[in-house]
Amino acid sequence: MAKQTKNNAERKQRVRNRNEKKIISAAENIFSEKGYNTATIQEIADKLNMPKANIHYYFPTKKDLYLTVIMKLRDLWKNEVDVMMTKSDAKTALLIYVRSLLDISFENPHAHKIWNWEMMRGARNLTSDIRESMKKRNKKETALIQSWVDTGQIVSIEPQNLLYFLWGITTHFSHQRDQIKILNGNKHLGKEQHEKVYDDAVNMILRGVIIE
Repeated sequence: MAKQTKNNAERKQRVRNRNEKKIISAAENIFSEKGYNTATIQEIADKLNMPKANIHYYFPTKKDLYLTVIMKLRDLWKNEVDVMMTKSDAKTALLIYVRSLLDISFENPHAHKIWNWEMMRGARNLTSDIRESMKKRNKKETALIQSWVDTGQIVSIEPQNLLYFLWGITTHFSHQRDQIKILNGNKHLGKEQHEKVYDDAVNMILRGVIIE
């Protein structure tokens, strides 16, 4: 009896996880197109071809769903920082970091667009927990970059500025995806073009800051 109860609970959790994942994915799409204020739960429900009540079962309010999406994006970037932090030398860490950020732009274009919507409107929907996690992550990043400066691995540069430059270069391929498509013969960049972007971005950044 206890085993059956456990199996039922596990099955329900799997169903819940699957449904939440589908809802979050659809929400990312709608929020990236409309922004938080304009997007509606009904539009997300229509995209999934499900009753609006089903979404409210998992996410009682639009704000709940939006913050779940935002936290997923926050964790996405946090993971990239964690990868960078495991590398002892600046050159390897920056190579991995830049490629990871470009991967997010290429593979998760909605992520940057949603974040950009939020920042352009004053970050009014971010909770204090999200803000604090951003600050903690940033503190780790800047401390790591400063250690590279102090040990002579990279040129003397303000750590925060280096991060801004890196973010600007890599997020362009998400924020301006449609512009790039127009300039690329009305086609999104292909895999070979992605690799060329990786190579050029890494070469440009490493040549600009690494001390050989």
